[in-house]
Amino acid sequence: MNQPNHCTKELNGAVWDPDCASWRIVEKQAAKECLRSPKFSNGARIEGLFQRALQGSNCTKSYPALRRFTKARLGLLDGAEHKKLRAALQPAFTQKSLAGLRPNLSRIAQKHANACAAHTRFDLLTTYIQPMVQQMLLELLEFPPGCWAKIERWAACQTRFYIGQPDPAAQKQVADAAQAAVLQYEAFFLAQAACRTDDPASPSLLSLLQALPRFASREREAELAAVCLNVLTAGYWPVVSALSTTIPLTLDQGKLHPDTPDENAALIDSALLQATPAQHVARVTTEQVTLASVKIKSGAQCLVSLSALTQDLSGSGPNSAFGLGPHYCLGSRLAQMMMEEAVTALFVACSNLEAEAPLSPSDPRSGLRHIPHFWLQNPQAQTP
Repeated sequence: MNQPNHCTKELNGAVWDPDCASWRIVEKQAAKECLRSPKFSNGARIEGLFQRALQGSNCTKSYPALRRFTKARLGLLDGAEHKKLRAALQPAFTQKSLAGLRPNLSRIAQKHANACAAHTRFDLLTTYIQPMVQQMLLELLEFPPGCWAKIERWAACQTRFYIGQPDPAAQKQVADAAQAAVLQYEAFFLAQAACRTDDPASPSLLSLLQALPRFASREREAELAAVCLNVLTAGYWPVVSALSTTIPLTLDQGKLHPDTPDENAALIDSALLQATPAQHVARVTTEQVTLASVKIKSGAQCLVSLSALTQDLSGSGPNSAFGLGPHYCLGSRLAQMMMEEAVTALFVACSNLEAEAPLSPSDPRSGLRHIPHFWLQNPQAQTP
């Protein structure tokens, strides 16, 4: 164990949390160092999870499908592997490439916003945000309607593995379930690929990915399947979480209008700095490090607070709510585009929204899967 003699005491930005046996990095400079330095690794943490499931046996041939999926997830790779995959995927996530996706995202957002306009009172999370983001992601990846629950179940099995279990027997159980889920999802993805037809008039993120040289051969279809599932897992809860705070904050800060997209984007970007898409990212030290005068042993887990990165920022440069350094979120432009369309559509369809209760600054709304409900009143509901 890397547990120090002191617990839950803040030392220059590093807080030891005995509940999860991890250092919580809660100060901006310390967080920036963790995310930029190669001394803090995610790949080492993941390999440790495989070894725990195998009860210490370093057998790299176990769980082949799960390992294959792991190597297609940017957030779980380090060094040369990460750079190579990121460079291969980058062209699909440029502002120019994604521009063609905006009309469909706008259409989906308007559809769900108009549905909310018929209610005098609605739950922001379950009535608007969740169903809208689900439809956006499914259409972006050309998955059929109605398959969300199945895909989310497969993704959840993998997430439980990557979170990790302290007990080797429990970790083996979640690893077995994750391996089975990968195989089921792969079969589903390949079956869908066999019946897809290209529609140039309706571009998708999947078509952008398929056009990349890396996926030119059929031998890469399993890797493409993994990348698509990563888009779902990395995109759903973070965007849902960010919107659950961004919309109430934007409601307080000002009104949006469809004719002022640049002003809308700036307003949303400002709100996003107070509503990071995820609470933290995990890293493991690959050697003993000194972080803000605190010595942390090799092999220690660090949970880097993304909200720490947004402290005292002027708003210039990339939005640090999406991370920092070599692992800065590749899909940040797409996420921001989804949020811009979602926020604008809602305020245009429901121009006189009122919150039933103010958003508390202490509300942990960026805690994934633990997002509180936020009720909105729409006095001018367009009822029949």
